[in-house]
Amino acid sequence: MIFYAPFDLRGPYRPFCPSCGSVEVNADGWSTFRRVIDRQECIFTICGRYRCTKKHKNACFLSWDAELFEKAPPLVRMAFPVIFTHRLGVTQIVFDYMRSWSEGGSGFGTFADYMRENHTRHDHSKELAYMGRLADLMAEGPLGEVRVAGCSTETASNFTGFSAFSDPDGYGGVHGSKNFYRSVYTRGMRLLEPLMKQRCAMVPARMLSGDHFFKILKCKFKFKGRPLFMAAYSLVNEHTEDMATVLTQT
Repeated sequence: MIFYAPFDLRGPYRPFCPSCGSVEVNADGWSTFRRVIDRQECIFTICGRYRCTKKHKNACFLSWDAELFEKAPPLVRMAFPVIFTHRLGVTQIVFDYMRSWSEGGSGFGTFADYMRENHTRHDHSKELAYMGRLADLMAEGPLGEVRVAGCSTETASNFTGFSAFSDPDGYGGVHGSKNFYRSVYTRGMRLLEPLMKQRCAMVPARMLSGDHFFKILKCKFKFKGRPLFMAAYSLVNEHTEDMATVLTQT
């Protein structure tokens, strides 16, 4: 569970209305719970809710509003390591895993399988702990009687089993699909695109060498059933950094 109350942190960052900019706002309770996919399980987040009392009287806003989050100092932003989607969200560490995963050449289908395995394993470990506790409560004594700690024998014998992974009233596990992770990655990298272009613009543009390479290309095109590109030609600068990569026809 993540409780996000950025205005309770010590510092100059104070609440203001994202619509009119007024600082005349009052605390108005908490938001509803939002489900977020973490590396091993789903967690829930909740944030402070505020009400504007000036131009937008009786208008409520949440402390994780996009405009507030954009103007917050780094310390406040890092206190809420969550990236929201329309209905779900992922933690920052999951997004970082996706970046490393894609840089290694793996697709989002394998990443979704990896996340499903992590969540399922965590669910099984909780079920094992639960069943171990029941076995301890229902253990037989030295004379064959059922030894029950803290409850009657009838109550212990009627304990329910551990809920299924997808049971919304029980464990309620969600691990995400490949399309979900692809959309999260695309939107997150789009926000980083200006910084990446700025970094590329600072790289010296003097070409020193070029060479073919025959690594497996991510984009394979076929023309009348035959592959159109089998290799690529790369140009590097004096820092051995790739400046350009051009697909080469077969």
